[in-house]
Amino acid sequence: STISVYGNTKLKKIKEENILHPISNYSINKVIAENICKAFYKNFNFDVLILRGASLYGPGLRRQMIHDVCLKISKKKNIFFGTGKEIRDFIHINDFTELIKRIIIKGFNGYLIVNAGSGNGIKIADVIYYIIKKLKKNIKPKFNNFGAKINPISLVPSIAKARKFNWSPKVNFYKGLNEYINWLFND
Repeated sequence: STISVYGNTKLKKIKEENILHPISNYSINKVIAENICKAFYKNFNFDVLILRGASLYGPGLRRQMIHDVCLKISKKKNIFFGTGKEIRDFIHINDFTELIKRIIIKGFNGYLIVNAGSGNGIKIADVIYYIIKKLKKNIKPKFNNFGAKINPISLVPSIAKARKFNWSPKVNFYKGLNEYINWLFND
């Protein structure tokens, strides 16, 4: 699933128990899928794990915000959606897969929802400025405010439940971002 199922919340750290307020078609569909999983668990007593992931990034991924921003900047395009003030959590693909591994090793029973992220929020504008500097492009980003009324202001999950699986994120965001940029443009 995705942490975007929580919608527009003023919480600094979103817990798995918080009320869901999906505001995009993407997050609405994720809630529908979660409900199907819950019904399957209730009707057939089948163990279900739902990981509500933050924004994934890392070598091999050719989707998500960081990928799109890198391509846009490399083409010297400077118009970005939103305000730039939105705060998001990013999780490196290696940390995400390590969490899955730890959950499998420790095991679980029943219907379990776990937030998967770094637990740290970063302003979208800061990410964009960093990528501009890293790619050595002389552009100034402009934000078109598109989606400003429907995009959540902040999506930063609490990762307390994930930590119970003897897991914590290891990849520093900016080191991971450097690794991703190097992979994307030197692949």
